[in-house]
Amino acid sequence: MFDIDQSIIGDVDVNLAAALLMGGVLIMTLWRSRSGKKADTIFLFMVIAAFVGAVAGLVIAFFEGPESPGSLALVVSIETILELSITIQLFFLLLYVFLTIHDNRDYLIRRMKFYMIPLVILIVLSIVNIFTGIIWYYDGNKMYHEMGLYTVYNLIRYLYLILAIYQYARYRKENGQARFFSIWFYLVPILWGTILEWVTPISGFILGNAIANVILFIMISQKVGFTDEGSGFFNIRYLKLLSEKIKAGEYEPHLLIRYHLPEKKDLSDFFRMLKEILPDQCDTVKLDDTNCITVIYGDTRGLINMLSEDIRMISEELCLNIEFDYVVKQRDETPVKFFEKNVVIGG
Repeated sequence: MFDIDQSIIGDVDVNLAAALLMGGVLIMTLWRSRSGKKADTIFLFMVIAAFVGAVAGLVIAFFEGPESPGSLALVVSIETILELSITIQLFFLLLYVFLTIHDNRDYLIRRMKFYMIPLVILIVLSIVNIFTGIIWYYDGNKMYHEMGLYTVYNLIRYLYLILAIYQYARYRKENGQARFFSIWFYLVPILWGTILEWVTPISGFILGNAIANVILFIMISQKVGFTDEGSGFFNIRYLKLLSEKIKAGEYEPHLLIRYHLPEKKDLSDFFRMLKEILPDQCDTVKLDDTNCITVIYGDTRGLINMLSEDIRMISEELCLNIEFDYVVKQRDETPVKFFEKNVVIGG
């Protein structure tokens, strides 16, 4: 029978909780139907990396230390997997944040070489470290030690987290808010886990990271519940939530475009191209098979002329009969009055 050293009970419990949490999120992520968007795929990769890290953290708790079974090579290998999983997850976090708030794959592809450089450097350093111990090492008693280079290693990989925060903060400054996503809810558990790890011998970062991914999954699930799978836009259920946000003063609509769509036509290309021309500060809701609306916020001066021409060009290119009209908020209208006059909640 394998006896657990009492000194590692706390560490085992924390890592077991993290592994169970991430296992649950992984199962739910695989089970939940996905829209096929790149952001969904990136989130799955994040979850897999976090799950691998949590399991590695649990396993390493059993095998490090002079009284534990297993070889030194095994401990070093598991620790390497743990470190790499954290690095890869932070890399995918940056990609996920970018795709969630910008939804611009072309720009991301152009930036990918720049984003890949730190990841490649860290992977190479991790492999070199296995044979040299220049970043961290285990002594003959299988006790963990960090070298001065480990601080530099951490700074490089947490650059991804800093870039993710910067991207999110800049988007919030320019657009007011990001729908169904807040990086701060993700960061708080990680900070809590990091502080716990500083003040106790328990590896709190792994648990904090697991909690952060659970919160992120909840936010994503909320968005999925309001998303129309066929178009990728919001479904009619979103109108009630949108109405509440407008009444609360969070959104101020100034322009509304109404589309009448042809029946029994493949509109996937139209929805894709429409999304590319619409401004960031807007919401598009598919009401039913033949009707959808776009609610646009902020300064809309001159915007409708440009959008009208773009919509007509898309319709002609795809040989679709897309009819649309629009209404502009009058000066004496409040955002609430404008919205309620032109949108029927519930269809």
